[in-house]
Amino acid sequence: MKKFLAILLAALMLCMLVAGCGSSEETTATPTPDAGGESSPAADDGTIVTDDEPITLRVAMMPFGHSVPIYYAMINGMFEEANITVESQYFSGGAAQNEAAAAGEWDVGSNGGMPIITGSLAYGYKVIAYGNDDMAPNAIYARPDSDVVAAGQGQIESAPEMYGDADAWRGKTVLCNSGTSLQYGLDACLALMGLTEADVEVVQMDAANALAAFQAGEGDLCCLWDPQRYTAEDEGYIKVASLDMTDEILPTCVVASADMVENHPDWVLRFLKVYLEAQEILSNDLDLYAETFDAWEDECGTPIDEDDAYESCAMRVHPDNAANLAYFEGEDGSTYMDEILMGVAEFLFDTGRVEQSDLDYIAENPIVDSSFIKQAYAELHPEG
Repeated sequence: MKKFLAILLAALMLCMLVAGCGSSEETTATPTPDAGGESSPAADDGTIVTDDEPITLRVAMMPFGHSVPIYYAMINGMFEEANITVESQYFSGGAAQNEAAAAGEWDVGSNGGMPIITGSLAYGYKVIAYGNDDMAPNAIYARPDSDVVAAGQGQIESAPEMYGDADAWRGKTVLCNSGTSLQYGLDACLALMGLTEADVEVVQMDAANALAAFQAGEGDLCCLWDPQRYTAEDEGYIKVASLDMTDEILPTCVVASADMVENHPDWVLRFLKVYLEAQEILSNDLDLYAETFDAWEDECGTPIDEDDAYESCAMRVHPDNAANLAYFEGEDGSTYMDEILMGVAEFLFDTGRVEQSDLDYIAENPIVDSSFIKQAYAELHPEG
């Protein structure tokens, strides 16, 4: 797996870009408005007119699969070829990225489905492409001597792999990173048992701190994603539930800030074309995807072993460009991507996190802007 020397050599050059990878504070230099000239207007046919002048973009990244195409493009000079200077903005999760959106600290990037709903409602950013599925990696762990484990599997008819039932879960203290897909997964699993968060005690912690606290004896259940869930499994904790055991679909997506969509659509398009080129490469080579992910985790200070990197990527396979485009066919507001995101929004409504007025707003003001991927695909694949 480590034979991918280009990654390791180029990663050394990247240190200046992602030196702050251990925290949610990153370089916040604002792109110079004149770097690429004024944003080109749309042509008469609605397409976005672009040029090749240098631009600088602040790109939001996380230590997860949806950011790997960005990293791959960075270390292989793909952004440089497109005359894009990347200022990477590192975030540990979607909630932190949304906080930065409030301050206007990133231009484009990737994020998870749950924070996309709340973030787009609050700050107006748009979904411009699909990242990857995010169900399987969101898991809940218990200690081997837990009564949830003792209750065994098969108690929930629609999810026979889950451990326990409502009686076993009720009243448990759950360590969970609120506002992220981990909380979405927790709520979805509770719902299968007819429970809500009111039936358990949720303690807010990010995944790293949650695992440390769980190891120290705190909590009854612990919600974890990569890479912490690998440590949990290595230490003998039992996966008692995960989001992929439910019927919920949770995507990760490529996003662009409201300012970029409105004032620099040509910059957004140039970024997306690079992302899609890298995503297409990784979608066709799982080994390369895993090697790149492994290197990215090292860069972020969250190293995992090669087997775990491969397993994570196998769970989060990227669509090729044609499959990605299929999520966005049709008019905004009625695409499959809109349908998926509305499902996430309705789940948030059912669990009291958004209001009916928010659902109404999304119905009238789609989170999705399909124009970017449609034009990017047409330019990347002129043969159709």
